[in-house]
Amino acid sequence: MTQKINGAAYPGVWVEKDTAFVRVTFGEQMNAVVAADLLTLGDLAVTTVVADSTFGVVESAIVQALKYLQSKATVLAVSAYDISTFSFDVFLGSAEGFFSDTAGLIVNDVALTVA
Repeated sequence: MTQKINGAAYPGVWVEKDTAFVRVTFGEQMNAVVAADLLTLGDLAVTTVVADSTFGVVESAIVQALKYLQSKATVLAVSAYDISTFSFDVFLGSAEGFFSDTAGLIVNDVALTVA
């Protein structure tokens, strides 16, 4: 329900003033991580195994990236993971804690655990 307070109310999404769209890009595919990039526990080394580190996986690489973003902003929305670009988009509120360089890069090479 939209309520009119001190002016006109229009349908749509209402968020705070300081927002940003951020694209999180991984160096490799997160929905099919190959065995060579996995930590093997015990002696069950299988070279054909692949792992998923996307949404729905506890402490996945995507969850870790979102936790990093939440340290300086409020996560308002998250897009689906794009398997062709190894990335997903995040809509952040109160995002004044992030500053980019002239190329638009906020941070590079953040360590995440894929296991």
